This record gives sequence, structure tokens and C-alpha cells, in this order.
Amino acid sequence: MDPFVAEEEQLQPSKTSKIQGSARSKVVRPENQPQQWQIFSDGSSNASGAGVGCVLITPDGFKMEKATR
Repeated sequence: MDPFVAEEEQLQPSKTSKIQGSARSKVVRPENQPQQWQIFSDGSSNASGAGVGCVLITPDGFKMEKATR
């Protein structure tokens, strides 16, 4: 199993992003591990139907943003 460390980090959404809120945590890979995808979530989903947003970042830096209800 690959060792990962969770870090607390506050991120600001981009002006063109439909994602609202800030990320709760980030997975950081050790320097000697191969590059992997990253995922960020704003953690705003709840039982009353509020949506959640996430950002996926590929190893080459391509960002995919999605917000759902």
C-alpha cells in the first residue's frame, strides 16, 4: 500500500469554477512515489440536497472541475 499523508489546506475557487467553498484536505505523495491523480473536494454536500464540488488534477496538470446537487 502506498503511504499517503493528508494535509489541511484552504483553496480558493477560480473565477470560472462552478465549485463553491474551499477544499478540506489534500493527499500528498512522497517524493519517491510515481505521480498520481489528485482530488480536491469542497466538502459541502449534506442531507438537505446541497451540492458538492470536486477538482481532479491529472499527473500532467490537466484540471477537471465538477459541481453536482
